[in-house]
Amino acid sequence: MVKMEKFFFEVIVVGSGLSAKTTIVSLFKKGIIPFWIENIQNYKINDDRTTMLSPKSFKMFKELGLKDFEKKSFPTKKINIKTQNQKNFTVFEDKKSLPICYLTENNVLHQELDTLISKIEKNKKLVKVKDEIRSIKSDSDSNEIVLKSGNKIYSSLIIGVDGANSKIRKIQNIKTKDHGIKKFGLVAIMEHETSHPNVSWQVFSETGILALLAKDIKPNKRAVSSLIWSLDKKQIDAIRNLPSKDFEKKVKEEFGSSLGDLHLISKINEWPIFRIDVPNPTGTRTVLLGDAAHSIYPLAGQGFNLAIGDILQITDTMLWAKERGLDLGSRVVLNKYVNNRKFWVNSVTKMTDSIDWFFSNTSNNSQNIFGSLLSVSNNFQPIKHQLVEIMKEN
Repeated sequence: MVKMEKFFFEVIVVGSGLSAKTTIVSLFKKGIIPFWIENIQNYKINDDRTTMLSPKSFKMFKELGLKDFEKKSFPTKKINIKTQNQKNFTVFEDKKSLPICYLTENNVLHQELDTLISKIEKNKKLVKVKDEIRSIKSDSDSNEIVLKSGNKIYSSLIIGVDGANSKIRKIQNIKTKDHGIKKFGLVAIMEHETSHPNVSWQVFSETGILALLAKDIKPNKRAVSSLIWSLDKKQIDAIRNLPSKDFEKKVKEEFGSSLGDLHLISKINEWPIFRIDVPNPTGTRTVLLGDAAHSIYPLAGQGFNLAIGDILQITDTMLWAKERGLDLGSRVVLNKYVNNRKFWVNSVTKMTDSIDWFFSNTSNNSQNIFGSLLSVSNNFQPIKHQLVEIMKEN
């Protein structure tokens, strides 16, 4: 850790997850050197989830210089979607057969970002402390931050990238609508009999959204996919504790026989799914990014892609401000950021909420009608291609 010599920093980033690390590296690459307050707990990251990155997000990570990131990611060129009662899948693919998204292991992203951050620290270009924020006083001139260690630091702008339970959001009294934890995600690795390279699958049913995301092909030519299954608390308690064979049977009942026999080849992990709305993710000299600003239901990795969009936008906004000699924490700069992000964030949030509500609260007949519409869309390629472009953008 670099020794602190100055107590005023233009930008302070708070957080310790993927979004926080990505923010640090993204700002550094654009010539903005932040001060980083990482969580005081010194624990090893073990995040066995996977993320579907849009081509835009994938390109950003490549440009950041992640060394082995590209060869450890798996492109999806087709996404097959259906309801549980629908016989056939509706196929979504790019008209030029380009990847729609890329499956990446979160642990790979952590390792690659940690390597880049270590290099920045060795060059004494990053000041980092492992500490907790005790209080913040913000006025028209600066933020005064008191740490648990007793140190005081000052900044023009605080970037809170500290997750759904954001302490920055609470301290700064940023208005929030917390819907609580109503769903959980089951995460596992499945091996399946039938191989469909670069194809991911998604089934909507009464129990939740079940996705099998294309990973690699093993030497025995059996395919491997990452399973993500969103369920409510009652369902997850029942399914998580099933013996392996019964779990495999349950997945096949939900998914169908398109992939042949399914075999569980990893432990099953569970993650809480927070649902939080933050109408205006800014406060006095403060901006929230990622889950701190919008925690949504998972649908094809939209949550993390929204975070990447936040990072790209705040970086561009800060460069715009610096070119004009503006105070990075000023209201004019924060308003510009919010105005450029709110439409897309609100659109994706409403879309994921609507899909979750529909399959949680409507009858089988209504869901059958939705399945019929999916089937009919197979005959309207322009509509499907437009939907694919939306998927690729975020």
